[in-house]
Amino acid sequence: MTNFTIFHKGNNMKKITKNMITIVVTSSILACTSMPLDENNTFYSKMNEEDIQFNQTSDSFDEQNIPNKAFSIFFDFDKSSISEEDKTILESYARYLIMNRNQIIKIEGHTDERGSSEYNLELGQRRADSISRILLSLGVEENQIETISFGKDKPKSIGSTEENYSKNRRADLIYKH
Repeated sequence: MTNFTIFHKGNNMKKITKNMITIVVTSSILACTSMPLDENNTFYSKMNEEDIQFNQTSDSFDEQNIPNKAFSIFFDFDKSSISEEDKTILESYARYLIMNRNQIIKIEGHTDERGSSEYNLELGQRRADSISRILLSLGVEENQIETISFGKDKPKSIGSTEENYSKNRRADLIYKH
């Protein structure tokens, strides 16, 4: 009986050791999985509902009233990259959209008046798409996002000064009701 007990304990130790090795190997593999990148090769991970916490991210952004609020993200001349501050705001939008899967957001890309209409339509679309890619990488569903470019056709500010141009180089995020 004693020999059987020692043998039995040995099998338990082998099973425990085997399970521990399996856990370590699995954890290592999961830790090495890739994460999506934005156009600047910045890492974004998808959020799940346990990760969602609402915090105020900007004085000009009221997260509690997101569905009633349109918001603009502004761009540098001839660029479609998103600033770090705006990425933080987009994370708030993503949290809201993840918790409200029936909500749809429309992203309208705009440009200033410089350049051809065709080029500006393409640039406006790149701006809308860059925002869309970030939202998707954060876990927003594709069917919750619509993008469109208006190019230079819907300026926010009329005039040919840098101040006017900077107000028109934007993407508007608008919730559809």
